Amino acid sequence: MLQLTVRLHGHYPKALKAYSPLGKDLDSLADMVSFGVAPAIVGYSYMTRLAGNYFGDNFGISLFPLFIAVFSALRLAKFNNDKRQSENFIGLATPACAILYISLAAMLSDSETIILQSTSKAWYFWLPAILVPVLCWLLVSEIPMFSMKLKNLSWADNRTRFIFLMIVAVEIAMAIIGGISFQALIVAVITTYIIINFLLLVFRRKPVSRNV
Repeated sequence: MLQLTVRLHGHYPKALKAYSPLGKDLDSLADMVSFGVAPAIVGYSYMTRLAGNYFGDNFGISLFPLFIAVFSALRLAKFNNDKRQSENFIGLATPACAILYISLAAMLSDSETIILQSTSKAWYFWLPAILVPVLCWLLVSEIPMFSMKLKNLSWADNRTRFIFLMIVAVEIAMAIIGGISFQALIVAVITTYIIINFLLLVFRRKPVSRNV
């Protein structure tokens, strides 16, 4: 209900050109709850359960996911005051971060009984804690990241988006053929999105200086 009310006050009225400073702040508050607090709680619950089986209920690593909520708040505050992000993003958007993190925790939870029944401790079960510093950094980084807003269907204007969608189509096909879970597919898609943006940053042509 909060999410619906805030959207009505803050985001959807843009189509009606009904802007409101209060609506903008409430919109950010709803995003903070949906894409900051929610993944932090999911991660905390997952890590508490996992750590309790190995280190005791009070093991500090369970608190790591809570940093996602803090950095999501910083990300949203930065977004609200950064005029460079009208079309694309600077840093990882909070919805992408939240969906990636929750999907990862859900994917690992599905096979958690395997590790609990074995004597080995697979490192990848700790990814929800290991990835927290990386995701927090991505949220507030200065890395340009493309949005999926399409103003037209021109290849020249949307080449990166179309290439990304083609890769996603291949990943979906592979997931269907290989019987991969939906959570794993979501993790793969968002990871692909992040990797593409890193490659664009690395291989982006620098302007050639000319001596006059």
